[in-house]
Amino acid sequence: MPRYYDGPPRVLVGYDGSQDSYAALRLGAMEALTRDADLILVNAVDDIVLGSAWGVVADPEQVKAAAQDALRDGIAKALAEGLPLERIRTDVIVGKPAAQLAKLSEKVNLVVVGRKAIESLRPYTGSTTLGLAGTTRCPMIVTSSSHPLPKDGWDQVVVGVDVSRNRGRVALNWGYDLADASEGALTALGIVKEAGGRWFSGQELTPSQIDKAVAGTREKIAALVEPYEDANPDVETSIEVRYGDPLKELVEASKTADILLLEVQSAFPAYAIGAVARGLMTYSNCPVGLVRSREQYAG
Repeated sequence: MPRYYDGPPRVLVGYDGSQDSYAALRLGAMEALTRDADLILVNAVDDIVLGSAWGVVADPEQVKAAAQDALRDGIAKALAEGLPLERIRTDVIVGKPAAQLAKLSEKVNLVVVGRKAIESLRPYTGSTTLGLAGTTRCPMIVTSSSHPLPKDGWDQVVVGVDVSRNRGRVALNWGYDLADASEGALTALGIVKEAGGRWFSGQELTPSQIDKAVAGTREKIAALVEPYEDANPDVETSIEVRYGDPLKELVEASKTADILLLEVQSAFPAYAIGAVARGLMTYSNCPVGLVRSREQYAG
């Protein structure tokens, strides 16, 4: 996996006892076992729950005790996943969860979190996950209790490649690493965005224009993938190009993928990662991996 610090391998998981965080724990444990890494379970207590403008004040010791109970449950679940006790660490931190986890991410290889889901309603990506996606200092995986989780590794890795914005190299590097470690396959997926919006109203592309755009995108992706494919001959590689709405096509691709990786950009002060990545975190049918360039993590 991409590694931008020089310490021992570590996987950080946000765990609060919820079903979504349990899904994150299972993925984190799988990656820790694959990488011979330590698993760090963190329960981030938002300091807003310790007091409010309405005068309702929670007992900090009770809140921390509940967080410790959740982490003890997490240790038991991590042991059940096959991790030895000496490779499991826990911590309770108080503060804004996204900011605290982002700070901890400076000293780990990977962060895994569960997106918040509302039962019987559409999936929902909470503010902590969205905030962390734009500020984490290492690659991040977002998952949900609704995702089918792989048992023995990533058999089908899909990497979204956006040649129009020259994005995808870092995600491809990570994707090949995941596929190689799991003896899985990798698909580089490009999407030719359909004409739309007020500037293109009534100007749909003809079938021949679509075919030409798809062929050109496939050629560019093939050139981008070639050095990674040559360096990873044991990974079965395929290229797929679709025409349509990027978010819809990525969500559709997530139905048959074990994990879908995207390279994203974020910028101060909002640290927004873009509508497609935000939407994919919400609607994906599989875990989503988000990664930025080394320069982005350093910035």
